[in-house]
Amino acid sequence: SLSYKLNFVQTDEKVTSVSQGNNFKTYSVGDEFCLENECFYVIKDNGTTVDAFAKQNVNTETNRQAEKANTLAFSETDYWNDPNKVLLSKYGTKHPANVFDSNSNLYEPLENYKTYLKNTLGKTSVDARLITYEELTSLGCNMIELTCESAPAWVYSTEYWTSAASSKRGVYDVNWLGDHLTDITFDSYDGLRPVITISKSDI
Repeated sequence: SLSYKLNFVQTDEKVTSVSQGNNFKTYSVGDEFCLENECFYVIKDNGTTVDAFAKQNVNTETNRQAEKANTLAFSETDYWNDPNKVLLSKYGTKHPANVFDSNSNLYEPLENYKTYLKNTLGKTSVDARLITYEELTSLGCNMIELTCESAPAWVYSTEYWTSAASSKRGVYDVNWLGDHLTDITFDSYDGLRPVITISKSDI
């Protein structure tokens, strides 16, 4: 008769769980994902979350991204330049400065879009804002020469506001041709293109 003895030895090999969806996935700049019909490009992987840029501008009348979206003025005033307000000490007088806040005309529609993602789509980890001067620079835009031609094409696939004041009366926007960033006045009209931060578990 024959008998067998089996010896099992535990190794130090690491096993990555795949049971938790995208929690362990690493995203690269430009990777695209969609939350139902709302699609985004990754601009930064933060480990457990990603920062991602809306593929299209938001139509503020429908609260959805749309190929043809309406435009808004950044503000009715250059609120960051009012010496009678406490805001001046918050932003200072050095430019560029990321000045987007509740004084902007884009604030309420951006909050509405965030609410749609959180409540209607159930993506409770979502936060939303406008793209910053620093993020555009990291993506390849040259803020001195006012061009995004060296950035990926999706960075300038629409025309939209940034969060950055370029001067006491001007705010940067991105031109859809990519040949220049524009220093335009706060009461000009342009699109709302959000950046979201979202947990990988919600993707």
